[in-house]
Amino acid sequence: MTRFVYIRKWSSRSFTLVELLVVIAIISILAGLLMPTLGKVKGKARDTYCLNNLRQLGIAVLTYAQDHNSLLPAAEGVPTSPADSPPWPRIRDLLSSYVGGSAGVFKCPNDNGILDTMNYFTQEGSSYEWNYPMGGRSIDRATSSFLSSPDKVWLMYDYENVHAGASSISSNGLTKNTLYADGHVAPL
Repeated sequence: MTRFVYIRKWSSRSFTLVELLVVIAIISILAGLLMPTLGKVKGKARDTYCLNNLRQLGIAVLTYAQDHNSLLPAAEGVPTSPADSPPWPRIRDLLSSYVGGSAGVFKCPNDNGILDTMNYFTQEGSSYEWNYPMGGRSIDRATSSFLSSPDKVWLMYDYENVHAGASSISSNGLTKNTLYADGHVAPL
């Protein structure tokens, strides 16, 4: 009994122009579907990076207070427009040694001057505004004259609304990240 095996030879024909255009069109459609998703993921990563910076600054504020008889840093909120005379130092200058001298922790990746003409990190030395009325207060009594609980007292926050997530029409769908006196960080 003899078996015949049929072996098909593959031809060496190449893609036609139409087939090549179809493949390019499919790749373009897939890329078009993925791009908005990748942009949202990138924006969310920048928001998370900013939250992490504020957490590190919260630890630095608490450590500063421990080293200075429980007093919060006395720093200007907007160093280029001092509220007091003589002006207080920048929060970056007071907390720099508590974050290992890293300037990067004071920069929010969304502080790039797109929403307005000002890049706060370049102008003020930090992307985060210090709540200067809290300066020099005892961390133990920081909330007594403002609110009853430290989870509602702001210590630092973005100068502008630069993060996605707000539902308010007046903020154009943007919010700011905020460090509270109890150490937690959340969008405002």
